Amino acid sequence: MSVAAAIFRNANYELASRPVSDYILETASRVTDELPVVLEDVCALTQWRAFLGASKASHILLLEASRPFLQVETLKAFLSADKKEQAFSVLISGEDFHAAALIDKEILDKEKTDFVSFKGLIQSAIEETGSVDERECDSQEAFAIETSAQLAQAEAMMQKRLRERALQAGACLQDPDSVTFSFDTVLEPGVIVEPNVVFAPGVRVAQGARIRAFSYLEGANIEAFAIIGPYARVRPGTNIGARARIGNFVEVKQANIEEDAKVNHLSYVGDANVGKRANIGAGTITCNFDGKEKHKTNIGDDAFIGSNTSLVAPVRVGKGATVGAGSTITDDVGDETLAIARARQSSKPGKKDKGN
Repeated sequence: MSVAAAIFRNANYELASRPVSDYILETASRVTDELPVVLEDVCALTQWRAFLGASKASHILLLEASRPFLQVETLKAFLSADKKEQAFSVLISGEDFHAAALIDKEILDKEKTDFVSFKGLIQSAIEETGSVDERECDSQEAFAIETSAQLAQAEAMMQKRLRERALQAGACLQDPDSVTFSFDTVLEPGVIVEPNVVFAPGVRVAQGARIRAFSYLEGANIEAFAIIGPYARVRPGTNIGARARIGNFVEVKQANIEEDAKVNHLSYVGDANVGKRANIGAGTITCNFDGKEKHKTNIGDDAFIGSNTSLVAPVRVGKGATVGAGSTITDDVGDETLAIARARQSSKPGKKDKGN
């Protein structure tokens, strides 16, 4: 017996930052002989016929995209049970009768209606065969997401699993229930995560790193023993080197912060490379966008950028260079050079402005 899967989708929800349909799609691809096909919950007969015509399988596994918790082992057991003897089998739970169905392709070829749906195909098979082989599955596995309230329930279930996975992998979550994970978050052993941290998709955190409270990370790589936050935003395309520090109210985007560098507070670093041991003072920004294009800022090893500095890209600050506080840097600064670019202070005793 060969099996193909048709997955019926009735909504475009996301669960742990991933389309709900992707969960069952991945699961089905591991138990079937052909790549699964996702169809809308009510699809035209022509689409259904095209699927059947392209498939070489003898049996069709019917699934719903709204059931992301169905496990590979459960479906494998369902498909292997008396599979050569039954033309029609359904997977049921105590709460929801039809979690999945396996139907002989010849039965499905007889479908006559204009539109095809998951429940409609099962009902037609019941009428055609007059009997059904029932197999039990866990009710939590069969949980379906059909409303926003059920989506909230599913998110809570998924977050619990992801937190348990992180803890089992050796991460330390100081307040697990306050941490939000994405489906692909990777925390290596020894990572410490403080309360109220959000991991959006594409984040890897290496061993010993610390993510402080109220930080938001997305599409970023954090190397060993780096410190992020509190209240930091690390955006896509960012690599934070070993032992580097990204402090409170710092935003980093599409940037490489090399090992032991510090961006401790109140700064924006975008489209930039910050060298080893460089120090970025408070209030520093890379002016990376000219209204049409993004430009790069390069800061060398051991450079020191004074507070409240604007680096107007494209610009390079050399190794060991120092930029005076309050500067607006528009030209490259050479290695081991002091650059000051600000208006000279003027103080005039006895000339206080009295408003006239």
